[in-house]
Parts: sequence; structure tokens; C-alpha cells
Amino acid sequence: MGKTARTQHVLSRGVGLTNKITPVNRYLSLTGLSSGSKAANVDGTVAKPFFIAPPTTGVFEITRMIVQIRDSGTVSADTYGALAALTNGIDVGLGNATGVIQTSFLDGLLIKANAEWARLCYDADLKDWGVGAGDDFVVARWTFERGGYRILLDSDVPGTTFSAVVADNLTGLVAHTFMVQGIHRV
Repeated sequence: MGKTARTQHVLSRGVGLTNKITPVNRYLSLTGLSSGSKAANVDGTVAKPFFIAPPTTGVFEITRMIVQIRDSGTVSADTYGALAALTNGIDVGLGNATGVIQTSFLDGLLIKANAEWARLCYDADLKDWGVGAGDDFVVARWTFERGGYRILLDSDVPGTTFSAVVADNLTGLVAHTFMVQGIHRV
């Protein structure tokens, strides 16, 4: 089922929903569930998808993603955290049931450096909390609604996920996470 048909299915399905709405604040994980590992500072030399699966009932309407990279050392625009720019990069998009991306949102330009999050995120900032004292943070907020869409993960369309795939060794970072926010409509 194509994206257009899937979106129409989800929107028309709204008539039968109970309209019970709860907030979604979930980290992407290696299992697609809230119980999976959320730490994305992994060795991705064999690609590792971090993803969120559809709910067991209803629809997740994901409106934004917060990317957080924490590192010590010199964090700059052309590094990833304080690591050298990535060789393979990070891809983001719709994935299959195991998080492998089927439809990339990046048009072939994967994220390889801190500043490249700014191509997609209006808010992409370096938080430097003291010269030589403590870690620095790169924080990026990608608001899908500002681009005119939401990511819809429907329990009636199992096997579709929202994914960020790490394909480089990020174990040198202090921390790295991807959090999605939105609503769960049942």
C-alpha cells in the first residue's frame, strides 16, 4: 500500500476511533518498543536501526523528533559530536518491521556532521555549558508538522516503522538519542 493510500486509510479510519488521545514521548530503540535499548552511541559498522513500531491499537501521530548528541572534546559544525565526520552517515525515514529504511526522508544526503541536522531542523544548536568543564550537547528539533506532514503509524498497517539508522561507529560519543513526540489516538 503506497504512502498516499496509507495516509488516506489512516485519516478515514478516524471516524471509528474513540478519540482517546494520549501524548507520545518515546525514544527510538533497537526493538521498536519502549523496552529496547535507546542509546544510539553504538558501533553501527553493521547498520543498526533505531525505530518506533505502530501501537498495538490505534495510531501514533508523530509530529517531531528531538536528536541529542552528548560528547566531550571539541564539538564543531563539521564533526559528529566531537568525533570526525561520519563516513556512512545516519538515514531517517519509514522502515520495515525491523526498522530497515524503505523510504528515506533525506533524498540521498545522509547526516554525517553536526551542522547537517540544520538542513532538516530549524532548531539545531550546540549547548556549551562551560569552557573545559563538562560535556557539550548538540540538540536538533525536526518538526514534521512545520513541513506540512505527520508520521502516521497505524496498528492496521503493521510492519511500517519510523527509523533512524546508524551506520558508523558512534561508541566514542558520551550519549546519543532520538526521541519522537506526538499523540496516540485510539
